[in-house]
Amino acid sequence: MTELMMPDWIGAPASVGAGSTRRSGGLSRSPFDDGSGGGGLNLGNRAGDDPEAVRLNRLQLRALLPSEPAWLHQVHGTTVVDAAVAAGAAAPMEADASFTTQPGVVCVV
Repeated sequence: MTELMMPDWIGAPASVGAGSTRRSGGLSRSPFDDGSGGGGLNLGNRAGDDPEAVRLNRLQLRALLPSEPAWLHQVHGTTVVDAAVAAGAAAPMEADASFTTQPGVVCVV
């Protein structure tokens, strides 16, 4: 079962949320498993995992979020994109990070 770890950010506005997944709870097999023989929650399409496992892992995560995440083709650099634009793109946008000023938009890394 996929779960989100939610930080307790003292002083952060109530309108700002954050979460992190664990490696466990997904359907990926070794070497993308949880390290203990259970299914792994690999969410990356470029890691070499079974694309169907990644798709199903992303569906599990999506069920916990207010909207479809703005999946990026992440590269190390200086490009930052608006997640609301990236979420609506036909293919993942190439960038190092995303941001949003709109409620309900999900940025992922």
